[in-house]
Amino acid sequence: MSKKQKESILRHLQRIYCINSLTTNSICGLELTCDLAALDDEHLSSVLGYACHATLMISKYLQVALRYELVHSASRSLVRDCLSSNGTGYTYPLFRRETEQRCFDKAVTLLAADIEQLMCVHGLEYDSKLCMLRNLKVILSRT
Repeated sequence: MSKKQKESILRHLQRIYCINSLTTNSICGLELTCDLAALDDEHLSSVLGYACHATLMISKYLQVALRYELVHSASRSLVRDCLSSNGTGYTYPLFRRETEQRCFDKAVTLLAADIEQLMCVHGLEYDSKLCMLRNLKVILSRT
């Protein structure tokens, strides 16, 4: 795939996901605050589902194999750590409902690590202080 084709696809993804990071951090009209605990469970899982799908699509079109496998299933998306010590791997949910908090926190951390990987592969500086949506927007607007 040529560089122009990749740029075109990324522009389309930017319009599809409509990531806004100027006044609020939002994706597809759903706001994500830095304090995840302040958000309703369904709202949060929907936002993370969109972020998971956007990350997955960016990695596909930029041809980057992600360290942590993303399983998009809308608001019930998952992150798999296939290289964990026991050989079978672990699956972490990107939703809070009926989930241990530590597993949810790990899933969010692994999703952020995949976003960081995408940025590093393309020479972009990852800022851990920024909301993950702002880092996604940087990928979509600068690659």
